Amino acid sequence: MLNYGHYQVRAYGDSTGNSFIGLFDRGRPVMGVSPYDEASGIGYWLDSLLGHGTRQLVLQTYPLNTHCCYYYTIIDLADSARTVYSDEVFGDLVFYMEPLDLDGDGISEIIRPVGSFDYFYAPHTESAFPSVVLKYSRSERRYVVASNQFEKYLLRGIDSLKEIVSKCERNSTYDNGSSSEERCFPSILWVVLDYVYAGRRDLGWDFFNNHYRASDKEVIRSKIEGVLRGSPVYRMTYAN
Repeated sequence: MLNYGHYQVRAYGDSTGNSFIGLFDRGRPVMGVSPYDEASGIGYWLDSLLGHGTRQLVLQTYPLNTHCCYYYTIIDLADSARTVYSDEVFGDLVFYMEPLDLDGDGISEIIRPVGSFDYFYAPHTESAFPSVVLKYSRSERRYVVASNQFEKYLLRGIDSLKEIVSKCERNSTYDNGSSSEERCFPSILWVVLDYVYAGRRDLGWDFFNNHYRASDKEVIRSKIEGVLRGSPVYRMTYAN
C-alpha cells in the first residue's frame, strides 16, 4: 500500500471477482485506475511532474506476454483526484515514458515512442519507433500532444539517422540480391517518421521521395499513409 495525505493506493477486488489497483480517499474508493491480474506486471509511485509541491500518482502496467508495451496512467493528487494522462487516450504509445522539463517551466513534458510501425516491412529489432512529446495543458488540465513545439529536441538525432541511410545506399546490392531501397527501407522509414511525428511531414515525404526509388514506391507510400491515418497520435499532431 502507498499513502499520501488522505489518499491510499492498494489492490482490491470488486463484486465480480476482478482485481484492480484502486485509489482511495480516506478509505473510500474513488477510482479503479488500472487492471491488475496475473497476466500483468504493475508498478506505481509518486512523482512531481506538474511542478514543485505537487504530487501525482503514476501507474505503470506491463502485459507479461508482450515485449513492447508499457501502459501509463497519471493522476494528480490535489484536493480532488483527477486523471491528467492516460495511454487509453493516445492509443499507440509504447515502451517507457521519459519525463523531462524541456521548456524550463518547472512542469515535466512526457516523451514516448510511437509503436504503430512495429514490424512494418521489418523485424521488431529494425522497426521504427519515432518519439513524440506530450505537454501539460493548463487550459485542458491534462497532457496533450505538443511535438511541433519541440521539433529541435525530437530531431536532434536526424543527421545521424541520415548518415546511416547514406552508408546503406553506398552498397548498391547485397548478397541476397535485394536492392539498396529494400535493404535500406527501415532506416529510410525511421527518418521519414521522425520528421512526420515532429510536425514536419513535408520534410519527411521529401526524404522518402528522394531516397526510396523502388518500383513499389507508390504502394509503400500508400501503406505508410494508411498506418498514419490509424495512429491517434498522428491525428492529434495534425488536428489543427
